[in-house]
Amino acid sequence: MSIVLRGRLVQALAAAGVLVSGPTHAQSAEPGDKVNFIVSQRFWLASWDQTLFDVRVVAPPTATTLPVVATGTLHTVSSKVVPITAFGMRYGKVIGTISAFHNTTFDSHGNTLSGVTRRRELDVSVGYQFIPGLTMSYIRKSGVTSPSNSTSTERLFGAEGSSKAAGNLVGLSANTSLSDRLSMYGNLAAGSGKFKYRQPDASTLQVSTRYVITDFGLAYRVADAAMGGAIDAVTLQLGYRNQSISIPVVKVPLLATGFTVLDGQTKGRSTTEGLVFSVGAVF
Repeated sequence: MSIVLRGRLVQALAAAGVLVSGPTHAQSAEPGDKVNFIVSQRFWLASWDQTLFDVRVVAPPTATTLPVVATGTLHTVSSKVVPITAFGMRYGKVIGTISAFHNTTFDSHGNTLSGVTRRRELDVSVGYQFIPGLTMSYIRKSGVTSPSNSTSTERLFGAEGSSKAAGNLVGLSANTSLSDRLSMYGNLAAGSGKFKYRQPDASTLQVSTRYVITDFGLAYRVADAAMGGAIDAVTLQLGYRNQSISIPVVKVPLLATGFTVLDGQTKGRSTTEGLVFSVGAVF
C-alpha cells in the first residue's frame, strides 16, 4: 500500500465524527476514490461544570406577605469517563458521520435530590475537504440533561426539571503530518442554537444559546491492511477537548405567581473538558 493511499485511509478514519472524534486530514482524496466506512470509539475523561437552575427562599412568608425567593444558577463539577461512538462514510472529499455521547450519569455532589445528573448527546455532521489538510463541516448537535433543577428548586416545586439543547455549528478541521504514521490535528466549531428548559409547572422556556468547541491532539496509525486486509487502517488518537454552551440573560416567568421574586433573571454557562483517547478503523 502506498504512503499516499495510507494517508487517505488515516484521514478517513480520523474524520469519523467531525469535531467529535477529532478529525485529521493528512492527504487529499480524489472524488473517484472508493467508499470507506469508518468506526471510532472514543473515551472522554470529561470534567463537567454543570449549570443548575436555582431558586432559594430568602425570606419566609408572613401573615401579610408572600415568601421572597431569589433565582440564579448553581454550578456543580464532576468527572466521568464518557464513551462516544462514531460511525461514518467517506467518498472522495466528502465525509458524513453520526456520533453518540452515550447516556452517562454524573455525580451532582448533593446539588440535586437524586444525587446525580444524566446527560446524553447526538451529533450529525457533513464535511468537505477543500484543500489537503483542511476541511469545513456542518454539525447538527443536540443533547438532553436531567435533572436541571437544584436541590432547593426541586424541594420548592416538587419537580427535577430537564433541559434540551440543539444547535447548528460550522466547523473547521486542520491537520499536519509529523511523520509517515504520526500526525497532529486541531478543530474548532462554533454556532448558535436553542435551549429549552422544562419548568416545574410543566411549561417550557426557550432561549437562544451559543456553542463553542475546540479539539486538538495527535493521531498515530498503528496498522495497515489489518486482519488479512479486511481493515484498511487502525489509528489511535490522544487529544484534549473543550465544549461550552452559553445561555444569555433570561426572564423566568414561572415565579410570577405565589412568590415575591428578587431579580427574576439568570444566565448560565456549562463547560465540559478533558483528555480524549480513541481507537478506530477504516473498512
